[in-house]
Amino acid sequence: MEDFHQSSLTGFNLFFKKIQMHCSNRDYECCGIATDKNLHFLKNIHNNKRFFFQISPESYFNIIRKENISFIWHSHAFGSASPSSEDLDYAKGHRHFSLIYSVADDNFCFFDPYSFKQVYFCI
Repeated sequence: MEDFHQSSLTGFNLFFKKIQMHCSNRDYECCGIATDKNLHFLKNIHNNKRFFFQISPESYFNIIRKENISFIWHSHAFGSASPSSEDLDYAKGHRHFSLIYSVADDNFCFFDPYSFKQVYFCI
């Protein structure tokens, strides 16, 4: 049982490390979708990528046709991992859990759109 637990934690850390490595050294918000099968790195199509993100409807619908969304993730290139008012509205509107990675602070915030709770963590 300890071996399984240890390998699960290792896999869990690698999952977040991939997001961390993808977002580091970028001066714009990165974004993607985590599903029950894959971690998708998607193009940010927002006009102001430095401070906002937007996933194309085509990318979103292509993913949800084949997979179950676990959460939608994006980075904050300059600010904290705290959700902005736009992030909160977006998460409440689409009703998916959200993960935000702060490049500046090197930490994560997980947001639950049902309970409005936020959990901060580092890896």
